[in-house]
Amino acid sequence: MGSAANIKTVPRKVLWMIEAQECYDFSSATASGLGGQYVSIYLPDGTGFYTFFDENNTDTDPAPGGLTLISVDYAASATPAAIATAFAAAVQATSGLTAAVVSGTTTTVRVYRDAVGSVTASAGTATSVVISVERLGKNVDLGLTEGDIDAGFAPSILDVTAHQTGTVPVASVGIGFEAAEIEVVLLETETSKLKEFYTLYGGAFTPGGGTEIFGMGTGFLGASIDISAARLVFKPVNAVDNSENINCMLATPVPSSFLMSGENPQKLTVTFKCKADTTFNSNANYVAYGDIFQAGL
Repeated sequence: MGSAANIKTVPRKVLWMIEAQECYDFSSATASGLGGQYVSIYLPDGTGFYTFFDENNTDTDPAPGGLTLISVDYAASATPAAIATAFAAAVQATSGLTAAVVSGTTTTVRVYRDAVGSVTASAGTATSVVISVERLGKNVDLGLTEGDIDAGFAPSILDVTAHQTGTVPVASVGIGFEAAEIEVVLLETETSKLKEFYTLYGGAFTPGGGTEIFGMGTGFLGASIDISAARLVFKPVNAVDNSENINCMLATPVPSSFLMSGENPQKLTVTFKCKADTTFNSNANYVAYGDIFQAGL
């Protein structure tokens, strides 16, 4: 027998969030050329660091204002691989940051933030270090939503048949997942939220002496939007922790309609296209139930 206690109505907050992530490529760097140079790295709370590259303790600290020192010390005439390793170790030892040399390379370092949210872009004077953004940090509460949300995560199964058995399957093999699309109707359509979604397919600009304009435009054609994917998190409204969260591991939003009315609330409908996050544990890298932000993941 079942129990009425197991029947639930669970209103949920809808959050779109992920940690910022960049790669730093040292393959074109030289020990002497980097000496005395730096790159800046920021946390979501605005805290900024600078990585001072110091060859054999002979270079002068540039000490840019408002940033905290991360000293990257390496031997005279160090190879790009040795510099990358020193950079990864120094950044890894800094609270709020995680860094490691990318598997399969010796000169590229991936840097993660430990907290979700957008960050100021890395910059600095070390122009031989090539910086590429892999994920834009996000921490967006989608606010009040309208109606039920149907999150259909369906596995794709291939039934294998044989000549000898006709249409009777002799085996069933998992081949992936049906492409999940989750529609969310947003009732809170403040300008900042519209900008969050529309500029993924365009951008923003400010005319001389004017005010900012943002929107969608042909400038995004041919560009990858993968760096804008983030976790789509469905969190119970009254939850005290993340243990009952339902998480779409990577979701890219597509704004599909914008309702304007003098009689009804203004609404933005966004369809999130979901896919697997291959950097996460393969047991739950498409959809995950539980706390995906806990330590050790």
